Amino acid sequence: MENNDKTMLLIDGNSIINRAFFALPPMDNGEGLQTNAVYGFLTMMFKMIKEYKPSHISVAFDLKAPTFRHLQYEDYKAGRKKMPDELAMQIEPLKEILDVMDINRQELEGFEADDILGTISLDAQKEGYKVYVVTGDRDAIQLASDCTTVLITKKGISEIEKYDIDGVKERYNLTPDQFIDLKGLMGDKSDNIPGVPGVGEIKGLKLLEEYGSVEGVLANIDKLKGALKKNIEENQESAIKSKELATIVRNVPIDYSFDSLKFEDASTEDIIKAFTKLRFTSLIGRLSEIYGESEKKSEVKVEQLKDFEGFEKRAIDKGSIFIKTFFEKGNILDKNIFKIYFSFDGEEILYIEEKDIEKVKIVLENEDIEKIGYE
Repeated sequence: MENNDKTMLLIDGNSIINRAFFALPPMDNGEGLQTNAVYGFLTMMFKMIKEYKPSHISVAFDLKAPTFRHLQYEDYKAGRKKMPDELAMQIEPLKEILDVMDINRQELEGFEADDILGTISLDAQKEGYKVYVVTGDRDAIQLASDCTTVLITKKGISEIEKYDIDGVKERYNLTPDQFIDLKGLMGDKSDNIPGVPGVGEIKGLKLLEEYGSVEGVLANIDKLKGALKKNIEENQESAIKSKELATIVRNVPIDYSFDSLKFEDASTEDIIKAFTKLRFTSLIGRLSEIYGESEKKSEVKVEQLKDFEGFEKRAIDKGSIFIKTFFEKGNILDKNIFKIYFSFDGEEILYIEEKDIEKVKIVLENEDIEKIGYE
């Protein structure tokens, strides 16, 4: 695939895998490992790569150790539910897949993923990159600029809201920097950032329209009235602290170079083996979308199936087979099968065309042969 020169895709790993986990039904690899979150993450990433054709990619992760925000405010993120075990078991497999795909990943004790993304995005835009930040956390809207577009996932990971400078102004009538002030005033329940009691989004936006910032509001308390004045007057320290907690740090001391973030050819053979182990057969057929068709990238054999008797014997001996079906484009009711791909081990892929379906009917109808595949 032809990549756009100096286009960077930055992904909040924890945020997206978390959303994928709750958006997709349970899946496993047949060996007790849950895989729905990894599958959803990769599906989203493939979509972003296909759409934006990045020349550079990095995925940032949170670590379990307390961050500087926890040290500043003991109750930061207090009360947040523990990560489900079924999701926790998928974090390392995702990191392993990213490593196999030679996609850069970053994590640093004491900082959150969005601090890392904020740091890299600022460095990149200074060097003339077009940056796309993908996350489910709306705090990242403050990173939007002329060069950086923040893509907020909605409805799990199936829909995206785009925020550049114009998008932030259109939605909130604020600059990206003022979005931090909004969080300072209204707080954030998901992170247990207190804000000012009684100030929600509507009141917060009105105050910022009038006074510009948290500091501007505090300097004009005497102009306010009633309960609003009382609440702000009594919670000035909370407003300032909440703004600090909501501010993404953009000078995290991570060790990286732009060259280390380059999205280049990886070993398709190794990726196919990894996907086969996780039973991500539907993603194997999409590798050409992001890596192109270059034969030098892979030694995996892809051949048209001709020995149908031998195929049936192998399927019976193996007891399972991976299947992926591709359809012609068009109305779903009019779709015809284009090709069906089969694999026993990920190292050899066989395919048939629609006219040969009857020749594999015995295998497809044999209940003793497990058929593995995802749409």
